[in-house]
Amino acid sequence: MLLPETPGAGHDEGGVAGERLRSIVERIERLEEERKALSADIKDIYSEAKSAGFDVKVLRTLIAIRRCRGAGEPARHLPPRAGDVSMTDIVFRLAAPLPLLNVQLRQHWAHRAAVKKDLAWEVLAVLGRARPAVPFEFAQVTIWRHSVQMPDWDNLVASAKNLLDVLQPASERHPYGLGVIAGDDQAHLKLAVHHVKAKVTTEQCTLVRIRPLDGPVAAVAQAECPVTPGGGAMLHSSGAAGLVVREEAA
Repeated sequence: MLLPETPGAGHDEGGVAGERLRSIVERIERLEEERKALSADIKDIYSEAKSAGFDVKVLRTLIAIRRCRGAGEPARHLPPRAGDVSMTDIVFRLAAPLPLLNVQLRQHWAHRAAVKKDLAWEVLAVLGRARPAVPFEFAQVTIWRHSVQMPDWDNLVASAKNLLDVLQPASERHPYGLGVIAGDDQAHLKLAVHHVKAKVTTEQCTLVRIRPLDGPVAAVAQAECPVTPGGGAMLHSSGAAGLVVREEAA
């Protein structure tokens, strides 16, 4: 029933309830018209940006990033935890969870290259002035992958591959490298990958912290997996130095 069933209330269009219903409908219609006008204005702005030589796809990515973290908020002002970031750290948020290994394996090589290129543009846009002039010789990269579903530990670790390729200096092997870290070998990089449980899909994203280190990373490596359904913890050795994989609450 559109009209309330109350004793004595008229159900005709000329009654009080009918007038209120008409008012509600007209307000909704006005808002719908305003939304259409705003959508048309946004489309015109994208066309203007394209005519000016800007990449519309990158522009949409930048807007999504700003929406995710709050427009105008600098990258380094997004610490993963209060008090857990230093002045030399680079901290930024990506608009979506990094793709897992099983997803990447199903992709055509050309599509994988396009995904990595888009990621490079997104990282470049979100870093801004926080991008170092010289790559960090030794660094610790910590990734918090926020997603609704908990991935397998090997899928979770492999999700960092594209990001690490993008963070390294540009080369024939890494054509989209941005030169943030010197390399991803175990002498130069300490990697930690965390799964954070997202309550809804709109909370899904990736948070990254890059911390410069004073010297070479220790060669000892061990990966700590989340607790299994049976309650026991599993430990796996890894070829990457200082690799830690664990589940955290959002």
